[in-house]
Amino acid sequence: MNTINFNQGINLVCFNKNDTFIKILDSVKYKISTISSLHNNEIKSSVFINIGANRLLRGDLQNINFNYAYYVTCTEAFTISYTKSYVTSAKIQLYQGNNLLGFSNTKNIDINKVLDYPVINTISSLNGNIINASININSNFIGDISILEENIGYIINS
Repeated sequence: MNTINFNQGINLVCFNKNDTFIKILDSVKYKISTISSLHNNEIKSSVFINIGANRLLRGDLQNINFNYAYYVTCTEAFTISYTKSYVTSAKIQLYQGNNLLGFSNTKNIDINKVLDYPVINTISSLNGNIINASININSNFIGDISILEENIGYIINS
């Protein structure tokens, strides 16, 4: 099982799964207001709204993509659990500027082993309402992020 803890406010998470938001977040949809992502310099967003007795997700962001990260704005803290997909290797396309990404099968792996690319300038995360960041100097990251964690979304600037 995969477990993600959400805090009240803005969370940056990676689900490590290809699925729909409705399927994964159905039991907690009343605790979520917005979901947003950035891919190829394009922002996509959706909002949960009440229509009659139903809570519906409306917008251009309906599907979860493996290795993408998402900003999820929550009205209260909660935890979800679901079956995670495992991918043993993947190629991730980095675009110039900011990229929202997550990593699977990287629990406690040194960031320099996974992101050994000189085109990456910085990496940041938002975990527990705390911003962490590291800078890439000569293919060596220095700062708060030294290991990659599963289910954490990262802002990678290249």
